[in-house]
Amino acid sequence: MHRLSYHSSMQDLGSGSGTVSSWPLSYSEEKSWREFRADREVFFKRGSLLAVALDDTVDDRLLRHLVDTVTARHEILRTAYDTVNSGGSRHVLPSYEHEIRVVDKPLYPVDGLYENHVMPEDLVRVFLAPDPDGPGRKLYFDMNEMITDTGSTARLSTEVNQILGHEPGPLGPPPDVTYAQFAVEQRNEPLPHATLEFWKNTLDGMRAAGGIPDEGPDPSGDDAGERVLVLPDEGTAAFRAYCRRHRMSSFMAVGGLVNIALSAIWGIEDITLATAASTRPAKYNSVLGNFANNVLLRSRVTRSTTLAEAAEAGRTTVLQALRHPVQLLKVAETVGGLDVPPIRIHYLPNNAHYYKMLDSKPSGASWREPAEFPGWPLEVGFAEDSRKRVAIWMQYDPRRFHHARVEELMWCLRELLVVACVNGDESADAGWLADRMVGREHLD
Repeated sequence: MHRLSYHSSMQDLGSGSGTVSSWPLSYSEEKSWREFRADREVFFKRGSLLAVALDDTVDDRLLRHLVDTVTARHEILRTAYDTVNSGGSRHVLPSYEHEIRVVDKPLYPVDGLYENHVMPEDLVRVFLAPDPDGPGRKLYFDMNEMITDTGSTARLSTEVNQILGHEPGPLGPPPDVTYAQFAVEQRNEPLPHATLEFWKNTLDGMRAAGGIPDEGPDPSGDDAGERVLVLPDEGTAAFRAYCRRHRMSSFMAVGGLVNIALSAIWGIEDITLATAASTRPAKYNSVLGNFANNVLLRSRVTRSTTLAEAAEAGRTTVLQALRHPVQLLKVAETVGGLDVPPIRIHYLPNNAHYYKMLDSKPSGASWREPAEFPGWPLEVGFAEDSRKRVAIWMQYDPRRFHHARVEELMWCLRELLVVACVNGDESADAGWLADRMVGREHLD
């Protein structure tokens, strides 16, 4: 396999290795490309780190075979991007040999080499380092957000472990469709009239920043913050019961809980939250790439809206949004731009995240994680550990949200689950929660 070296011009990309094809970008890639052009530092910090523990049977030859195999199977791992006619363009390289860097400790993301284009080596960094949790080694795939999402990283993890023999079952054939084809289909697919009308009506009159106040920088001067809470066992049980009682998914429950908490804290009645949803069609199930999309969830609550009513409203809001799936950028092209809200919510099953430290923490534990970069002004996520306990994590930008405010939001969510859901969510409302906030003690 020929390893392409870096060039000062994208015109040289195909030299010595055949024709380089040029394709348009998906909407997810376009969002990342705009960030690359506007804020390179942030662009190179966004991504997903896949770590694979290695045993003594894995030698350098097998590692080379592993990296070359997944690179050949997935063209997104050998894709470069350039500016063409003021927009971004994809260049799929026929082959690419990623360097396996041997380092003393896991590397953090670093900047790319060029101002106007990015190469596969900028977007996929492969390195070998001692296992910080044991005597062996770990192989890391540090992949930029432009070419991956959570689901794709999980798929690659399965393939890597199958090649290494860590997971049963043969490695299936390479995908017979490509991410580049997906991008073309996504661009060319017409926006249904009903979908456009739904989003126009949903977003009409939406308050700036989704109604969430911007409180300015925290006095600490910190650039990032992260807070984690493993719910006490009664909180996890109450969360499960809350979902069953209102016949809703775990994710729908998160929306109702967060809306009540925000109404109690700020007294706002028109709240828009963002969330991440996949736009991956079934035929692209085994394809690597960024299929993520931000979806807006707009709700109206008052101080008298009960937790039970918020659950019912949240379920309806989510179902309506899912019935009209569309990329947010595609809507923005039609309606003339959108104001994306600063709070994004998630629910992550135990096999869809890398918060392995949750398993080692006792129920009820609360702590601050070291944080270097806020991926969103404020992300509120619920995540399961391997025992299906529920934890709440918050990653945030202290330049927008004070540490004390995030702590207050965490307290409200815990209170709703440990007290309100246990005692009955028919009577608990935002006013009830606001009253309980008076004189409360901060979490340790």
